[in-house]
Order: sequence, then C-alpha cells, then structure tokens
Amino acid sequence: MTDLFLQPAPAGKNEYEVIAGGGQIVGRIALFNSALAATPWMWLINFAFHEDREVTNGYEATRDAAMQAFARCWHRET
Repeated sequence: MTDLFLQPAPAGKNEYEVIAGGGQIVGRIALFNSALAATPWMWLINFAFHEDREVTNGYEATRDAAMQAFARCWHRET
C-alpha cells in the first residue's frame, strides 16, 4: 500500500483524497454519519480509474479498513 496515501480533502473534516504514487487523485475516503452505524467509512475509486474493476466502492468500519479495501481493489486483489 506504499504507493497510495491519504491527504485531507478541501471539502472538510473526515474526508480524504486517495493519492497514487504519481501524485494523482484516484479516489476518496469519507466518514458518513448517515451510513450504517457499523460501517460509516465510505471509499470509492474515481470514475476515470474504474477500468475493468467490478467493485469500485464500499463501506468499512474504520478509516484504516477503508484504505485497505481501497488498496485491494486498486491492486485488483481478491
């Protein structure tokens, strides 16, 4: 996961841009209070990078878990 990192999004608190190694914004991770209480962290890959991925977004219990899920999808791991 060393080729992906988070930076705070300009939109506000508890929202992060996922940056690829080349400095390109490839996705987003954000906390949504309206989401299910058990999985409030949403992750998504930006549309320009969907390519042939079947899964491009999801919800997780923690920000770290969302980043791990994002990375698995980004690297096309199962």
